[in-house]
Amino acid sequence: LELRGEIGGRIELIGLTWEDLENIDESMKLFTKGNKNRSTASTLLNHSSSRSHSIFIVDVAKTTMGFGHQLEAKAPKTVTGRLFLVDLAGSKRVKSSGVSGKAFK
Repeated sequence: LELRGEIGGRIELIGLTWEDLENIDESMKLFTKGNKNRSTASTLLNHSSSRSHSIFIVDVAKTTMGFGHQLEAKAPKTVTGRLFLVDLAGSKRVKSSGVSGKAFK
């Protein structure tokens, strides 16, 4: 992936994809698809060690209509959250894993 600096100090990763999903099933399908695209290699410590980084970001938003006394409508209220799932390749000790050559790079 290519890194690009932007005005204001933000950094953008070129080549990432964002998907708008409606439910957990769609999220799990996308997670599984991304996981299948990862590079893996066998090491002494792990049969299928990941050899690539993975970042899965989940943004969740819930909007509810509120009602006050006497059931008068209140403005909608939105609650949001963000979950980061990150797996960095190569986090095992190289000497213990026995990884070398192309899998090490």
